[in-house]
Amino acid sequence: GKMKKYRLKISMTEPNNQISVLKWQLQKWPGLDPRETIKDTTGYWRIEKKTEKSSLVFYHVYTDPGPIPFGLEWIVDVLSKKSVPEAFLQTKARTEKIALNIGTNNKSE
Repeated sequence: GKMKKYRLKISMTEPNNQISVLKWQLQKWPGLDPRETIKDTTGYWRIEKKTEKSSLVFYHVYTDPGPIPFGLEWIVDVLSKKSVPEAFLQTKARTEKIALNIGTNNKSE
């Protein structure tokens, strides 16, 4: 398969007591041939606290992979349909693990 290389600039807005936003955008990579990288990508995670035990999470991503050889567009669709849900499942698992650890640490105090 083809591997694409790219760099992201990641920034986090100053969180208030209810909302945090982590965003990213593509950065130029000097010396990288355009065929080795994607054309563009930007996105963000927006996490809004709802209650002490729940949050509402928004995920937005835009990616332009650049030229795709004729007849292979379906590969991008398949990868997107698998990777986005997987990102949410991994995020859910990680946040539940962190919440469990926080709850365990608070009980021992």
